[in-house]
Amino acid sequence: MKTCSRCGSSKELTTENFYYRQNRNYWEPVCRFCTSQADKDRYKEKRPGILSRNREYYEENRVAQMERSRAAPEKRRLAVARYRVSHPDRIAAHAAVKNSLRRGGIIPLPCEDEVLGGCRGRIEAHHDSYEPDKWLAVNWRCQKHHRAREQVTEEFSI
Repeated sequence: MKTCSRCGSSKELTTENFYYRQNRNYWEPVCRFCTSQADKDRYKEKRPGILSRNREYYEENRVAQMERSRAAPEKRRLAVARYRVSHPDRIAAHAAVKNSLRRGGIIPLPCEDEVLGGCRGRIEAHHDSYEPDKWLAVNWRCQKHHRAREQVTEEFSI
């Protein structure tokens, strides 16, 4: 049990009730609720200054921000083009799955890693192999588990 130095309430010493500063290796003396309230109060007090600083920054950097936002679609288009050139087998496999889904040849299933929990996002087809005879042999995973599986695959293939 730990007592909050601001409100005086005794709470279980867990990361749900108190912040633990790993770089300093100590527990904050104020509970999370009091810290949150103090942050909200501080923001209410300093809000006009914060908003004016943000406005000034935007005015000073408006041209650079506009140039970055205009360049973003072009960068994305170039990245997609590079991917298409360097991975024609993957593009063909993705197209085969998309066409088969459209025709009703394959049906998406729930996430195969659902037992691990935390499934969210749309269901995606995961290819274990991009060989032409295995284009339609896919595993169905939610976005979260698909990204995790791709990272594991990349680590072991290097």
